[in-house]
Amino acid sequence: GELAITSNLKEVKPGLAVNVVTEFCKVYLDIKDLVDVNAEITRLEGRKATLLANRETLAKKINNPQFSKAPPKVQQETTQKLNTIDQEKEATNNSLNTFPSLKKTFGKKLLCEV
Repeated sequence: GELAITSNLKEVKPGLAVNVVTEFCKVYLDIKDLVDVNAEITRLEGRKATLLANRETLAKKINNPQFSKAPPKVQQETTQKLNTIDQEKEATNNSLNTFPSLKKTFGKKLLCEV
């Protein structure tokens, strides 16, 4: 691989995975050759479908008039599960939006923004 240190963000190509090392340094890594992007997209789409199905089940439970008679702890846990699913769904959607750009060809370059 190759290591490049730059303060010019124009050299950072879109679609690279980013990791914040410190408040002053971000590491951009081309993971295209390390991850099967198509398989990961397929996995994420499956995860999204599962999350949507689970969300629909919980939403039906919460919207059922009998749910208001459930113990407060059950109501709270169910609502928390729904919130967790929404957060996971958002993260999955963000990943799904990122991965297609990784299909582009990049050099094996690690860029550190300073």
